[in-house]
Amino acid sequence: MKLKKILIIIIPIILISGIIYFSAQYFITEAAVKKIDNIVKKTEDFVKIEYDSARAVLISKDILIENVVIANDEQSKITIKKILINNIDLKSEIPAFIDITFSDIDLSVSGKSILNSFTESIGYKEEIDFDISLKYLYKSETGDFNLERFEFSSPEAGVLSFSLNLGNLKLDNTFPENMLSEANPVLLNNAKIAFNDASITDRSLKFIADSIEMNLKDFKSLLNMQLDFLVNNVNSDLSSQSVDKLKEYISQPGSITFLLNPADPVPVDTLIINYNKPIKLINILDIDIQ
Repeated sequence: MKLKKILIIIIPIILISGIIYFSAQYFITEAAVKKIDNIVKKTEDFVKIEYDSARAVLISKDILIENVVIANDEQSKITIKKILINNIDLKSEIPAFIDITFSDIDLSVSGKSILNSFTESIGYKEEIDFDISLKYLYKSETGDFNLERFEFSSPEAGVLSFSLNLGNLKLDNTFPENMLSEANPVLLNNAKIAFNDASITDRSLKFIADSIEMNLKDFKSLLNMQLDFLVNNVNSDLSSQSVDKLKEYISQPGSITFLLNPADPVPVDTLIINYNKPIKLINILDIDIQ
């Protein structure tokens, strides 16, 4: 009898909890879809965006969008299997924060996959899935932009990640022209580029070596000789330890990190003006390779 009384109490509680959960799930999803549709409408003048479904996860408050197609004409389009929005500022015209992941991305032109064409050219036999992850924090009142993570990844190829901190960045109607302002320049405070190789480095180097009719071993030796020349004959601030790390990576790819820590913030327009002067950029940015 006691068990029966307990069940009489517990079962309604479970049922009511289930009704509350699924009702909340429904209303949260409806709200999420409305927000997504509002974003889509804002982009209608530039691109056409379609998706199959969108839903919110009650506990984590994430928003999951599936089978997204972005196209600006009939010839080219981007397809994304899943978009997971962990966090996003929808109140500001320019989002103050974003944490989002795009899974299984493909770019196609005239029905042909650009990414798969590239991976096939360097020796991959099967299609490769690529993901992109983005997380940043932007303070419009100060112009401080902290890119915590911009990551391009594939289990078969590797993981390339960027992070940086910019100062005096104004994401308003003068962007991106204001990036070149001399009076009020956007400043690069620091940055980090990291790559964990799975297989793409040797495949890419072999592709280049084949194009100049060299074998991979000889081509790597040539690259190492050029790095030695860089250290011994060019006025570069790149340390011998950094060069050794780069040579080690070329010989046996694994993980490598480039740290950019200039003594003083560097105007972004200075980097743009000197884009074709690698030695000068190395000295300006105080690059360390680990």
